[in-house]
Amino acid sequence: RSEFEVTRAVVAQAKAEPRRSEGPRVTTPAASVCTSTEEAEEASLGTLSWSESGGSPACDWAAAVDQWERSLAGYVSPPLESTDCLNYAGGVSVTFPDLATSLQPLAVVNAGHRERMVQAIDSGASVQVAFTVYQVRDRDRHGYLRWAGGELRDFAVALFLHYGLTRPEEAQVYQVFAMFDRSQDMRLDMGECLAFADALLRAVFYREVQLCGDTQPATTVVSAPTATLQPDLVAKLDMALQDAERWLAEFT
Repeated sequence: RSEFEVTRAVVAQAKAEPRRSEGPRVTTPAASVCTSTEEAEEASLGTLSWSESGGSPACDWAAAVDQWERSLAGYVSPPLESTDCLNYAGGVSVTFPDLATSLQPLAVVNAGHRERMVQAIDSGASVQVAFTVYQVRDRDRHGYLRWAGGELRDFAVALFLHYGLTRPEEAQVYQVFAMFDRSQDMRLDMGECLAFADALLRAVFYREVQLCGDTQPATTVVSAPTATLQPDLVAKLDMALQDAERWLAEFT
């Protein structure tokens, strides 16, 4: 079966359902990539410009998803090991040598996965996976994920679990999130979530970690069943847990 077969079925069903009263904002993709901190070149991932209209949104969640599907169809990922800097959404510039140093503990525990993750990033597959995971995590189809309630943290964790990686700590996720929350409204829209996910993975696997002595990367922290759990099932389990918590709150 295709890697995305089950999840795409869930997404297709969600797109067919009526959207909620609060819809996503209009998006126009554009981007720039810099291979050094001084130079910038054209690319096909990064900036997603959202604009608000006074009345009803000009496009709904499903239309925004369709637009990003078309945009990502021609996406060419900059090579990880030769890309030191990327200019992302709204002028966010990420310098990977610096961010990689901050996230080195996460890189160490995931060092055993680096070879295949470099392939996933270079092929653009990691962005496609992030897009699929985003569609599952945006349950209310607002066109964005909030930091409050753990939406963005859970988005990042679900992406790491998809690849069987050791999950990032909340503080590590927040460090990258804060770089993209330029409006300081504690949320990231659809395109910013993809840029955030790309930057997080690139920083973690930017450089090969040299392990000393008998130290081994903690590649078994995430159990195999959890690592291969399909995103739609994760979403259903999370929703069931939230329903149980609300019931307990009302009961007490």
